[in-house]
Amino acid sequence: MKIPIPSIPTNYFLIAAAVIGFGAGWTIQGWRWDASEKKAVEAAIEQQAADIEKANAKSSALERELAGQNELNRTLQGRITRETRNPAYRCRVPADGVRILDAARTGKAPGKSDR
Repeated sequence: MKIPIPSIPTNYFLIAAAVIGFGAGWTIQGWRWDASEKKAVEAAIEQQAADIEKANAKSSALERELAGQNELNRTLQGRITRETRNPAYRCRVPADGVRILDAARTGKAPGKSDR
């Protein structure tokens, strides 16, 4: 019994078919990989857009709060300026009072010198 040995052109066809099959499989796997990577990138982009929207909402709320505080600050500053210009609230300390206050601040008895 003879074992048939395929002829040389048949071997080339089998090798060519194997190479083409490998190349096709490699290409299809690349397409699958690209599709899964595309889904991951799209999900990341959607998450980033949601984070940006949340940050914009918080930023807008902060800007509104700061605008209200600026208005309150201007109102209070106007009241303080108006009240401090009122002569009834001005108080002048006499020279003796200044010396007593300085002595209290430095911790020395009034009337005693440093020397």
